[in-house]
Amino acid sequence: MTWEEVCDHPSLQDLLFRIELNRWGNVEMSLLSTRYGELEAQVAHLLQRQMADGLCPIAVGVETAGNVKVPDVAWVCREDACQ
Repeated sequence: MTWEEVCDHPSLQDLLFRIELNRWGNVEMSLLSTRYGELEAQVAHLLQRQMADGLCPIAVGVETAGNVKVPDVAWVCREDACQ
């Protein structure tokens, strides 16, 4: 399965799960909880305070060599700040 197929598949819409693809194209899902979301937000806030030249998206899809992964928190350099 490709990431485009995951995004278009009707049964994979509006789930309470984080969806990733493993290196073989199989869907992997993790259950999300309110407490887990609170912890993600706290980590993102702390990271943003320490590294203000970027953005801290939560649970954003990232294309890797092993397919699409969804890290809990990421730091992304703003284009104008990291050249």
